[in-house]
Amino acid sequence: FVVRPHSGDVKAMCCVDRKHMWTGGADKRINVWHAKSQRLQEGWEAHTGSVACIILVKDMVWTAAYDTLGVCIWENKEPYRKVKDLILKVQIPVTCLALCKDYVWGGSFDHMQIWVAKGGLPGPLLAGGADCLCPVQTKGQTFLWSAGGVI
Repeated sequence: FVVRPHSGDVKAMCCVDRKHMWTGGADKRINVWHAKSQRLQEGWEAHTGSVACIILVKDMVWTAAYDTLGVCIWENKEPYRKVKDLILKVQIPVTCLALCKDYVWGGSFDHMQIWVAKGGLPGPLLAGGADCLCPVQTKGQTFLWSAGGVI
């Protein structure tokens, strides 16, 4: 079963619940799919650049893109609506997002931005970038692994 969901490459995908799959593409669009029927449920142009990452943060969906807004927060219920645009402290393309405890980390080529997961309040901007982020929990401790970028 092959579907052409975007007019450009698909850059991001996230199954946000058992019913819906979100995809993001180089065409700046976000599409929401019904997971079981594999039919497009809703789609819209969400960013001014390629969508790079989609993650579920509690009951919200966060999307990141190579654009000046960087990160958007969406309600994870129909009808889907944007709750907030997170303007980055510096104009950096966000290449990845990761939820680590109560914070969302956004990586780029040369910086990492941190937000409070509940509400998206901005935290510190850190030097040193990341193309990939992954939280790892072991023996009661949580570590955030990063790869790529300028470290």
